[in-house]
Amino acid sequence: DIACGGVDENSREPDFYTTPPVVQQDVNQIDVSTRNEQSLALTVKDLNRGESRTAVRVRPSPLDLFNYKQLKYFVHGSNDMDAEILPGTSAKVFAYIRFGWDTLNYYEYRFPLTSGWMEHVIEFSEISAIKQLKGANVNLPYFVGAKNSGTQFGILGTPSLTRIQYIAYGIENNAYPGSLTSTMWVNELRVVQAEDTKAVSYTHLL
Repeated sequence: DIACGGVDENSREPDFYTTPPVVQQDVNQIDVSTRNEQSLALTVKDLNRGESRTAVRVRPSPLDLFNYKQLKYFVHGSNDMDAEILPGTSAKVFAYIRFGWDTLNYYEYRFPLTSGWMEHVIEFSEISAIKQLKGANVNLPYFVGAKNSGTQFGILGTPSLTRIQYIAYGIENNAYPGSLTSTMWVNELRVVQAEDTKAVSYTHLL
């Protein structure tokens, strides 16, 4: 199921929604009231081991992200997720983001889904290096991220940062005990650190 979770609708039981760190509710300048802050909520039910579900958005026109250095966003795992992944252990649940031209040409960044809010940073320079590495290792589906924190990168087809129109968020049951029923929240997808302008960020929300 795909929905919007927000402070006004989901802050109480059973969701207890909270805003991501440093994210503040906008203030209406006319009556000084706070506007509702929302996240994308992706809920899976009875997801068996090895299965995944994805929420997809196809933009009406492509984005050119070539002149930016990083993509950032916040992800929230429910309380039934592990608080952390111990070294040498496998994640029970993976979350991932895919971005590219279409379902046949995209970059994928995946990581263990843990409880609470966590900000994830994707370095475009690392993607470029992995894209070159993939040319010599075409049989490897994923490459371990440089930070070695359980993150992995994948590349399908021949995507380009100059043409981003397909964006998808997903959950995969990797080794969860039994079938997985859970909700993941996603917020504040943005690219930052423009290389050729004084602008500090471009924000794109789903």
